[in-house]
Amino acid sequence: MCNLYRQYPFIERIDIIIRMQILKTEEINKATMLGIGGEDVYYITRFLKCLNKDIIGFDIKKNDRTKYLEGIGIEIYYKNPEGKLSDTEIVIYSDSLPDYVIKKIEEQNKTVPFIEVGRYKREIFSLLQSSQLSKEEDIAVKKSGLFPLINRDFGGMKLVGVTGTDGKTSVVSMISHMLTKLGYKPGVISTVGMSIGESKKDIGFHVTTPSSHSILKSLNLMKKSGCTHAVIECTSQGLYMGRVAGLKFDTVVYTNITREHLGYHKTWIKYAEAKSLLIRENLKEGGYAILNRDDKKGFKYINKYAKKKLIYSTTNSNRNADTLSAENIKESLTGLSFNIKNSKVFIPVLGKYNVSNALAAILTLKSLGIEEGMSASLLGDFSPVEGRMNIIQETPFRVIVDFAHTPNGLLNALKTVKKITNKSKRIILVFGCAAKRDEYKRPVMGKYAKEYADITILTAEDCRTESLKEINNQIEKGWRSVNTKEERMLFRFDNDNENVKVRRRAIKKAISLAKDGDTILITGKGHEKSLCFGLKEYNWNEIEEVKRLLGRIKIGRTYTSGT
Repeated sequence: MCNLYRQYPFIERIDIIIRMQILKTEEINKATMLGIGGEDVYYITRFLKCLNKDIIGFDIKKNDRTKYLEGIGIEIYYKNPEGKLSDTEIVIYSDSLPDYVIKKIEEQNKTVPFIEVGRYKREIFSLLQSSQLSKEEDIAVKKSGLFPLINRDFGGMKLVGVTGTDGKTSVVSMISHMLTKLGYKPGVISTVGMSIGESKKDIGFHVTTPSSHSILKSLNLMKKSGCTHAVIECTSQGLYMGRVAGLKFDTVVYTNITREHLGYHKTWIKYAEAKSLLIRENLKEGGYAILNRDDKKGFKYINKYAKKKLIYSTTNSNRNADTLSAENIKESLTGLSFNIKNSKVFIPVLGKYNVSNALAAILTLKSLGIEEGMSASLLGDFSPVEGRMNIIQETPFRVIVDFAHTPNGLLNALKTVKKITNKSKRIILVFGCAAKRDEYKRPVMGKYAKEYADITILTAEDCRTESLKEINNQIEKGWRSVNTKEERMLFRFDNDNENVKVRRRAIKKAISLAKDGDTILITGKGHEKSLCFGLKEYNWNEIEEVKRLLGRIKIGRTYTSGT
């Protein structure tokens, strides 16, 4: 039955009968775990072992977790399974395994239900919340440490959760900035890392919401350090996989819910459903939800779950008395200015969309008892988040690095660059699309590139085990679908074997083409510290690379492509 969910994603997850059949652990005698060394599969394995189930596991290499599991009697094979899995009633697999690996194993075991570990974990938590687990299962949950955040005391820290497709990191940073200026001590867990005051720590490659055990460790450290608030960035996958299961937030914030992560969630509805968990399962009784009225589709879906809410908008003006609106918005190279109620606000960052992010942050502080005018006045010295519309060079041509890796994010970045670039000058865009992520967005982003950029240079973002040429073919298809009056140019850097050199060469090309007054926009990596090719992560710091290349290639006012 589980195979149907993979083959036909329109089948809804709310089929209670099917769900209960899947999770009746008393009917499982033997389970097979794929990617058993991954954290979620590891803890599910411990849960099933506590129930005395017969378990075999597969992984590519040993780690501390697999050694522990072998020590308690679990048989583990360090390879991918081949052929029929004997006598197993269920296969639970890690979401980090390539689709083609799962598909091949599934084809060889068509009668066995395959369940992605995040879904299995979420369903156990759902049954735990509704007191539908047996006494033995309830004990196994506690003994295995499957949901470490349940019933934890964090010493009175106020907890804020921020979710949405775009803008999460900026909102988190604005909230932290304002709280710090007011004399509080916030801790932050976000895409760019974990921080306590001025102290920052990287939380890994391509990670936004870390594992629940990592979050617990971070929150305990914040508690020990005397933090007054913890602000956590929550992704849809993180919510769905139970990474914050058991945590209760005083305030939750929604930026927007656009088309993204559909490779994982399959449909927008299921994506929005995962986002809604932040309210449905993680918001304290009496806690506030901060909602974006401008995100019409997302607002309509989430609003029905929010009992106590504060709403913001950049377009509604005073037509909605229940909405904090930004008026008289002005955008310039020095930043953004706008009015709210009787207060004037200035933020020294680029991108009109940051007005919306600021409103979300201001209302978050209001939900914590701080008046809007007071918090808004503190944004005047807010520093742009690393990798978000960072201006690396102004003259003789402008160079900007931005994280934009979604269609909406790229469109907003391009619109901003269009406004600040002289009409007689050119926009040069360098970007790519990550592999194993939402293939639908590739032609969409190609389309936006041709509509706004005079020169588009395609390169690697994180091509993983996919062909870089094929990824760029899909982007180019969208690019070629657009007819423009002005001449547009397209360059491609497609050699997977060059690893980081392929992106470096693309940036060099952009610099070599730039003339006085042009703007180069480089997107997709921002703050991240690696590039993935195949199964290997290579060190990569976009901002430092760009600075180094500008310094190397610049000879007076003459620019060459370099080698």
